Amino acid sequence: MPPRPTPAESAARKSLLQIATALDEDLQPYERIAADLRGAIDSGSLSPGDPRPTEKALAGWYGVAAR
Repeated sequence: MPPRPTPAESAARKSLLQIATALDEDLQPYERIAADLRGAIDSGSLSPGDPRPTEKALAGWYGVAAR
């Protein structure tokens, strides 16, 4: 069973999920993740000082391997 996310990770995920993900299916996974993070920042869902999702959390949410 995967570990339970921390409250900061849960909040960051909720913020990211509120932002529409990139619609372009031709994007590479890293480009989609970057676009979604930019969108969350641009919309104000993620503000300066807010916790950011970890690389491991992002990998799990997007179904990719962490480096």
